[in-house]
Amino acid sequence: PMTTAAVPHAPPAPCPPRPRSPSAAGRPRRLPLRSLVLLVLLALAAPAALAQQVQAHLSVSSDYVVRGVSRSQGDPTLQAQLGADLGSGWALGLSAATMNLNPGRGPNRELGVYLSRATSLDRDWTLGGTVVTYRYAAQIPGLDYDYSEARVELSWRERLQLGIAVSPDYSIGTRLGVARDSTSLDYTLTLLLPLSEPVALSAGVGRFDLSDGLGLRFWYWSAGAVYTGRRFSLALTFTGAEPVTRAM
Repeated sequence: PMTTAAVPHAPPAPCPPRPRSPSAAGRPRRLPLRSLVLLVLLALAAPAALAQQVQAHLSVSSDYVVRGVSRSQGDPTLQAQLGADLGSGWALGLSAATMNLNPGRGPNRELGVYLSRATSLDRDWTLGGTVVTYRYAAQIPGLDYDYSEARVELSWRERLQLGIAVSPDYSIGTRLGVARDSTSLDYTLTLLLPLSEPVALSAGVGRFDLSDGLGLRFWYWSAGAVYTGRRFSLALTFTGAEPVTRAM
């Protein structure tokens, strides 16, 4: 698929959403969607006097693709992000997106909350970490698509990035079977090649591993170009994945 977007530098995108079995009903209830939004907005507002910078992004994409798999059934999606730079490398943010995870009924809105920190190891190398949790609205009764993920990235001059992400409670239903509360791993390598001050080429490859619960592993990739202006950006990205993802 091909995607076009008008801006954002969104936080690392996590694993595809997971269905949870009805047996999970006896587990502790998660924070309701509206309460989670309110808490994050309060958290963003509280340190406003201390925050070095607050940014808001709005983007429109022709497809919402995560690890080579569409979360919008190939349809356009609207995404928004609000983030605060808290200083000393810390950042806190809230993201939202429209989606269409399943044909017919199913989650159609996604909310993400993230906390991240980046630190310079030396003049060339930067180490960063992000913890993100996702919540979904309009869920199918008996299925819980909410999940969380932690990610660590090592960056060289903001041109080469090596990343690894783990989700400790990942579940998914596919034509190949069902995985429940399994550990998922995601390995990524991303290259950004500036051509001029506003234009750069990008390419990436990743390996998703769900062998813990489903024996599922696949490669995915992307390539494209991005124009970054002072108030907006434009990206053209081509994505792909191994044929096994068609069964997801």
